[in-house]
Amino acid sequence: MQLPSLALNNSYSRATPETLFGVSGVPPNCDLSHPVPEDCNLFQPGVRGAPPTFSQLRKGEKLYETDWNNIAPSLGVAFRPNPDSVVHASFSRSYNWEGLEPFTDLSLLNPGVTITADRSVTLGNLSAPFLLRDASRLGPPDFPQTPIYPMTEVITQDAFIFDPHLKVPYADTWAIGYQRALGRNTRLDLRYVGSRSVDNWSSYAFNEINIIENGFLNEFRLAQANLQANLAAGRGATFRYFGPSTGTSPLPISLAYFSGLPAGAAADPSNYSSPQFASSAFIDPLARLNPDPFRFANTLYTGGRHLNAARAGLPPNFFLLNPDLQGGAYVFGNGYGSRSHGPAVELYR
Repeated sequence: MQLPSLALNNSYSRATPETLFGVSGVPPNCDLSHPVPEDCNLFQPGVRGAPPTFSQLRKGEKLYETDWNNIAPSLGVAFRPNPDSVVHASFSRSYNWEGLEPFTDLSLLNPGVTITADRSVTLGNLSAPFLLRDASRLGPPDFPQTPIYPMTEVITQDAFIFDPHLKVPYADTWAIGYQRALGRNTRLDLRYVGSRSVDNWSSYAFNEINIIENGFLNEFRLAQANLQANLAAGRGATFRYFGPSTGTSPLPISLAYFSGLPAGAAADPSNYSSPQFASSAFIDPLARLNPDPFRFANTLYTGGRHLNAARAGLPPNFFLLNPDLQGGAYVFGNGYGSRSHGPAVELYR
């Protein structure tokens, strides 16, 4: 029996599935180890939940449920139909013994275990000039001596959870064979051997950038076409919309993030005055022979431009499942497996 890891102190914070999904919300039928987009609100923009909140992982609290049904039999049978032949078969199951690394390393991803206590002029807690004898001014600034729960507004942090129904991974092996004596000193063995591993542990990154279901990829292609049309017409390296009969198309998503204007304003070329339409940060990913829509999207929703998108009416999870955790949202669960099948023929003499 392998009992789940538990906390021996009160130093860690804890995330829940609701924390991981944030504003996207987590449906009750979502299987975290085998997520289906329709069952887990993946790549489906729209507010159904609340911003993430971290609670304290208390001493003695388990990270996931106990997996009780780990029966591991080893069975074998051999039958000798005559003095020169033997038929044999076997089956065995064994469970993996995992180390502590998945628990100790991954649990550190949640906020609260460490606190940054820097002094700098930029942070406003260090003024110059100063002398080295001013020890009180060179020490760490005031900071909370213990974590304060619940923790919120950790937009640059990660969230990490274990699947509450995490299973212990195991492997099955089986074989069936036939042995035949060929004279007094020769033996022929024919065997079939099979094996499989099931429920191997894996980490899933749920905050993958969405560029398809939200329509962004289609707009990215239009932006590429706009750039080429503007270059050919001598309007410069810009992907802005110049109006009908110019070979360019409206870009409502980019306009929302650049200027905070709704989709209804995308057909007016006078609204495309933002210098971002000619910025190299967005022009470079539009390269015709080396396009990078993920880089374009990542640049689009960072740098405070998500506030513009909110004013334009786009949902906060337009690109990310949990935009309040831009460091990442991870689930440690049961994932991949493997199979192996093969015959074996051996001649002993």
